[in-house]
Amino acid sequence: MFLSAFEIIEHNCQLTLQHVCPFEQTLSGAYPKGTNIERLKYDPNKVDPNYTYTLLTNGMAWEAHANPKRPGLKGFCFMARDIGTVVATYNNNGPAGWTSTPIGDRGMEGDSFATQ
Repeated sequence: MFLSAFEIIEHNCQLTLQHVCPFEQTLSGAYPKGTNIERLKYDPNKVDPNYTYTLLTNGMAWEAHANPKRPGLKGFCFMARDIGTVVATYNNNGPAGWTSTPIGDRGMEGDSFATQ
């Protein structure tokens, strides 16, 4: 859910600001006035005891990772290299990346973790 919220926020940053937004900006909501870009309601690293979250940003590209803090949990990664295309992967045995298993159909949005 947190990674899906990152996806929504970053898509809006790409379209509105013409660049992606770093993690600190997604938490604080420090965007130019009138842009109406969401921010994260919670810092996932403070409220999720099972995962550590990272957001890597560069120009129009971003990667959001949910890395498990203990064995037995899947790792997840959402990656976008351009506007509108997000690749989501998982790894049954730790951190996920480009070569991990693709997540198929996704129908749930993280809008409960993002707010205006």
